[in-house]
Amino acid sequence: MNNYIKLFENYSTEEEQMEAIYESVMNNLLSKGISLDFINARLNEQEEWYEEEGELTSGEKAAITRGLQLMTRSQMAAIYLWAKGRVEEKGADYVKMITGIEPFGYIDETDGDFRITIPAMADAIGMDSDRTLSYTLSKFENLIKNIGETPSQSLSPKLIAAYNALSQMPITNVVAHAGDSIQDSSNTVNRDAADSRRERTNIRATERREERRAEDHKIALVMNDLVNGFKDLKYPIESYSKMIYKKLQKEYPNIGVDRMYDAFARYLMNSGQDISIYINRPRVA
Repeated sequence: MNNYIKLFENYSTEEEQMEAIYESVMNNLLSKGISLDFINARLNEQEEWYEEEGELTSGEKAAITRGLQLMTRSQMAAIYLWAKGRVEEKGADYVKMITGIEPFGYIDETDGDFRITIPAMADAIGMDSDRTLSYTLSKFENLIKNIGETPSQSLSPKLIAAYNALSQMPITNVVAHAGDSIQDSSNTVNRDAADSRRERTNIRATERREERRAEDHKIALVMNDLVNGFKDLKYPIESYSKMIYKKLQKEYPNIGVDRMYDAFARYLMNSGQDISIYINRPRVA
């Protein structure tokens, strides 16, 4: 403490005093054999990973030949931030720190947190495929959780190297690297593609519902004719119910007996009739 007081007396300005104290503390550390060189060396290694792309692997060369995009270091940094936030249950808190990301996300009205969708994130960092982003996000999460490689998710040497470097960097450095990938907010390629996929899915779902309704109507008509035939011949409901389900399952193996019963029930209900006097439920047939 006396040394610090003496330093204050020897220098006139506050800046000079602070610099003198800093030098005194650092010299004191060095005299005790404590050096920060190893920290600088580690930071240099991490920065070298970011600055040097390295040679392309055979897989990457093949991807380029097929016209596919290769992930950049800055894109991996952005995805790592999102994975880290998700694992730590902080959502997109780290992603939110990236300059220029805001227009691609939104604020959740329920909790006021920043959110971003996978297609929007892909647009934000200039990726051609939001699916590639999704796979990479899951892989980073597995690395952060110490799960590593799984049967469904292989880890490339470059992804592992990226994780090793990024996980040792200060968050501010990772955020700065991720910022190099940010695109203009007018980039909506992945969001447009996602909308198209949803539209196609919705159209197909509508078509499938119509197909199912037609199938149900057909099976109801068949059951109605069978039931009426058995009732006309005075067969008991317990006997012919079993027979109908057994035979129809062979005719329509993709339609379960519960669905047959429900289809026939709707058919009868629409005409004001009670199914209980026509056929038993499958479980008691």
